[in-house]
Amino acid sequence: MDEKLERAVLKFVQTLFSGRYSDAERIAENLEKRAKSDDELKVARALRGLYLSYTTDDAASIVHKTYSSGDPKSELAEYVRSMREANGGLGGASTIIEVWEVLLKNFERLPKPDRYGRKAEGSD
Repeated sequence: MDEKLERAVLKFVQTLFSGRYSDAERIAENLEKRAKSDDELKVARALRGLYLSYTTDDAASIVHKTYSSGDPKSELAEYVRSMREANGGLGGASTIIEVWEVLLKNFERLPKPDRYGRKAEGSD
């Protein structure tokens, strides 16, 4: 994934995890509208899926499972490793996996997802 696309992914996730849902949705929409390659379109659609699973609290999503675990970074690393191993049978899924690799590579720079922070605070 090129640097410009990686920055767009990070901006989207930082915006989404900060609770600015409309802004995150707009970032994904703009990326999809401006996509000049198949890879850019796949990334935009992956971000759209991430947005939908996050904003609907999809308990089966990777984000939910990752941040509901005791060690989110290790959990995410395991999902990325499993996706890479399965990629041989997934065809063009490698671009989507790259989105998750960007999140893993920049894990410490990402804010804690607002949805999980509020749930933890509310359970005290």
